[in-house]
Amino acid sequence: MNLRIIITLITTFLSGTLFHCAEGQNSISLFQNQLSEILANSDVNEKKYRLTFFNDEFNSWLTDNQVKAETVTEPLKVIVTDDDMFSVYYYTQHDLSGIDYEFFTKYRNGAGDIQVHHFSEIIKLNEKSAGKVKEPVIRLTSKMITGVKLYEVSFSDSDNPLVWQRYSDLKLKCMFEEMGKARDDSEKLEINSLVLTRLKIVWQSPVMFDDNLSGIARMKTLFTKDRQVKICTYGISFSDFSNLFYGAVIVKEDKGAVKLFQLTDKSDGIRSPTRASLTTKKWYGATYLDIVETKYQKKTYYTLLGYKGQDEFVKKRVVDMMMLTGGKPRFGTPVFKQGRYTYNRLIFQYSLGANMLLRYDAKEKMIVMDNLVPSEPFYKGVFRFYGPDFSYNGYEFEKGKWILHNNIDLRNPKSN
Repeated sequence: MNLRIIITLITTFLSGTLFHCAEGQNSISLFQNQLSEILANSDVNEKKYRLTFFNDEFNSWLTDNQVKAETVTEPLKVIVTDDDMFSVYYYTQHDLSGIDYEFFTKYRNGAGDIQVHHFSEIIKLNEKSAGKVKEPVIRLTSKMITGVKLYEVSFSDSDNPLVWQRYSDLKLKCMFEEMGKARDDSEKLEINSLVLTRLKIVWQSPVMFDDNLSGIARMKTLFTKDRQVKICTYGISFSDFSNLFYGAVIVKEDKGAVKLFQLTDKSDGIRSPTRASLTTKKWYGATYLDIVETKYQKKTYYTLLGYKGQDEFVKKRVVDMMMLTGGKPRFGTPVFKQGRYTYNRLIFQYSLGANMLLRYDAKEKMIVMDNLVPSEPFYKGVFRFYGPDFSYNGYEFEKGKWILHNNIDLRNPKSN
């Protein structure tokens, strides 16, 4: 470790000690001064390093201290909701590559506890646009949806009405973050119950149907090509390494109405998941990362590529099929053909230490994936020892079936 890094560490430690010794309003000025000094540093790596410590220290301090908005000055800024539910403290950096927003949300949760969360939002802009940015700002507004107030956050320039990024509801974002930091399983489930109550209101609202619920990093939202179906999914990991998944399929109906189908994960009770036909009430849960839409004989097939979670040894990926039958979603259709065998869904299991390619190649119109094999032949069927062998397989949609092609060349999948 060189002398400069050592001096930086000592300075950061002493600054942190100072922050903790100071109390209340007097301390906020110390943070302002420290931040001004760090942001003025011309050494990019050192600045990044010191800001990491600053963010952690300020996040911790903000949890235990009250700050009057009028005492917050540059380079820190603060915005407060009209009902005092949220205070958002933030600072920005920008150059010709884009804008970095670092912000801290403070609010009182459903249990009455003060919660503070630190988030980052990186806005990538082209050089021409970035050069015209005057003052990056965060705006916080609210609106009522079926008796519930949503807190919308937007990121933009003070002189430009164009919004670069928008979060539909800051409270949901914070609740998901709180759930991820929960100390035990019962606390996770308690927070998730509140999350689902709020999500259900959002999912059922026709005016929120076209919203992709951006900003909720732990939940994935997908739309079909015609924007008539919306799928939201997320998962929770527990202390015993089990996983439970939640979500909904929302279908747009006539005259702008929507119909909500909540998903109930029953994975543990499904005996043969690769051959099972399932409903929303008996769902093989996963977080869906992509949707592939195909058609055959006036039928529309929604192929879902998802992550099934992991235990202490094995990761799982899944490819499922969803179809709308009588306006209701059904999962698992016998369309995945492997030689003489046909399956309702594909499930891949492999070592926790490995990574698996699984994606849709739009150019070649194939689902492509790593070929998974055991590290030694005698480990066949013991998936903790499975991993990619640097060959690839693919599924191509032909006449209502996904047909397996082994040993494809990803540079030209159809050649084999």
